[in-house]
Amino acid sequence: PIPDMVMAPIPDMAMAACTLNVPTSVCGIFPQCGCAAGQNCNVEDTTSGKAQCAPAGTTGDYNNCSGNGDSQCAKGRSCVNGVCMPFCGVTNDCPGAYRACVGVDNSGGTAIPGMNVCTQFCDPVNPQSTTGGFSPCGPNVACEPNSDANGRVSTCLGPTTASGTQGADCSNGSNPDDTKCAPGYGCVSFSIFGTTFNECEKFCDVGASGGCPSSTSCGSFSTKQYAGAQEIGSCS
Repeated sequence: PIPDMVMAPIPDMAMAACTLNVPTSVCGIFPQCGCAAGQNCNVEDTTSGKAQCAPAGTTGDYNNCSGNGDSQCAKGRSCVNGVCMPFCGVTNDCPGAYRACVGVDNSGGTAIPGMNVCTQFCDPVNPQSTTGGFSPCGPNVACEPNSDANGRVSTCLGPTTASGTQGADCSNGSNPDDTKCAPGYGCVSFSIFGTTFNECEKFCDVGASGGCPSSTSCGSFSTKQYAGAQEIGSCS
């Protein structure tokens, strides 16, 4: 008998061209595909990496958000480290110097399969700065420096509504917690006679004059930290 070719399913060319971050996803996070207008393909399962269509929002890049950003972050973004961050495939998808396309960990510290986002090249000393080649983090968002081994790539961190400034305790149990420090400050650990303390200290540009509160000076971290070419220290 002649095969009934009509019974063969017709390929869905729209979905065939849609790249999924993991096989169980129903849409593509980068590039965005498979969702209707006004929807964002976002990772909804932080264990498997499964992405689904969700309402898109209007919150700008590197501005405060909560949860995974559904109904908050714009299309092609997800809420990571408390800010809306663009999805990416490779570093070249993140325009500008000292940016990176990095993997995302879930709350348990395990990498979320197939999920990568772009960092923002920001100034830890002044996270909202637009000078010196830096791009701004949103209001009430901090900027964290990074080590030489990690490409000197700084990144925005939020939401930061804390008011912890110089010398304020920033302990979370016995661990340091940067979210307890105001933008422009980092939570620094140090020991005195075997006792560990965690306190907010102002970020500063190593080698530059000024920038620290009176009676303090700018010093390097034990593992040197940078934002691009500029070494970042803390006032102590």
